[in-house]
Amino acid sequence: MMPRELLLEALFWSAIFWVAVAILYQVAAFCALFFFLRRKTAPLKRTRPRCTFLRPLKGMNAAKAANLDALCRCGVPVVTGIQDRWDPALGMALQAKARHVKVPISIRVGVGPSAPTGRSPT
Repeated sequence: MMPRELLLEALFWSAIFWVAVAILYQVAAFCALFFFLRRKTAPLKRTRPRCTFLRPLKGMNAAKAANLDALCRCGVPVVTGIQDRWDPALGMALQAKARHVKVPISIRVGVGPSAPTGRSPT
């Protein structure tokens, strides 16, 4: 055989070898993916919620009640702030708390802490 024919034959068998390696790699990757996706994992237990809704309330109307109900349906804790204990929004917040017993709703009544600058928040 001529050196050119030997070179071509070596290239041919080298290409066959690397194609076989690539096919075996793909088969191994699909098998690994199959077993990875098939495994059963225990659901993660969350100790804390992802977020908390802060909702200042003053006065009462249907839109505020609907908004508070929509926040409660999200399933995350809701903190409501009401400045005056005689505000009708307190009753609305208590009704929402009674309707959504599985949602932790905290009702804060009274003036909150002052702003870092010493001014009261507006």
